[in-house]
Amino acid sequence: RRFAWRIWAPVTVALAPFTLAVVAVVVVALTLMAPHQEDSAAPGHIAVSQPVDVAAPARAIAGAARTLAASNNFVAAQGLLTNALENEVPAAGTLRLALADIEFEHGQRYAEAYGAYQTLKRDFPAVWAASPAETKDRFDLLSEVRGDNFDPLYRLDAVHTFEQLEKILALSPERQMLASLAVARMAEIIQAEGAPDTGIRVAALEAVRARCTEPLAVAQLSIALGDVYWKELKDPLRARSHYEEAASATHLALAQRAEAALSELDALARP
Repeated sequence: RRFAWRIWAPVTVALAPFTLAVVAVVVVALTLMAPHQEDSAAPGHIAVSQPVDVAAPARAIAGAARTLAASNNFVAAQGLLTNALENEVPAAGTLRLALADIEFEHGQRYAEAYGAYQTLKRDFPAVWAASPAETKDRFDLLSEVRGDNFDPLYRLDAVHTFEQLEKILALSPERQMLASLAVARMAEIIQAEGAPDTGIRVAALEAVRARCTEPLAVAQLSIALGDVYWKELKDPLRARSHYEEAASATHLALAQRAEAALSELDALARP
């Protein structure tokens, strides 16, 4: 069909070296878009149409695009999704979510990813509400660094050692989402070196904090540890000690966050 060719043609060249399995998935998706035919009925019986899953083509295309992106074929993945959206494939929210994720994770095109997530949130609220927590965290992270043209994220992408990540952490005390990402990557380095049990997140944070030398980085990690002890491990005493350490930070915003947490702990402790 001409409709199917319009979606397929712009990515044919990019897909050529890729596996036939992905091609098959897309062909199935396009086939599902064809007008539904009623089942033939025997004489004297009424033909009954079978229900059609209108979202199936979008899910198949999104899955094929994610597979392409994971195999370092970003251009083909983006082209597949973009052309499907241009041709108004039903359940466009599924396609928008896949496009935003691929732009962020595989393309590192953060302005485009921000725009895609923003469109998804505005125009497809049901899909946005049902999307994974990671999706919303990514949008919050992009929103946090958007004012600086996403440069903090690009700087974070360019560093790979514990010491470099610590400097990023120390330079971004007011950016909680960026700091969380830097801490997570620092914890991965610690775990890869064979330090704490990977199943105990607090141990990884303790190890990261112990290794840090930048005072602002230590303060941020103290707050992170306080949050884990209080909200996840239900250990307010240990949480309090970490918040008290962070409350002496020279950075006003960090000190205020720690003091606010201490106030909440005090209020909970009152009879």
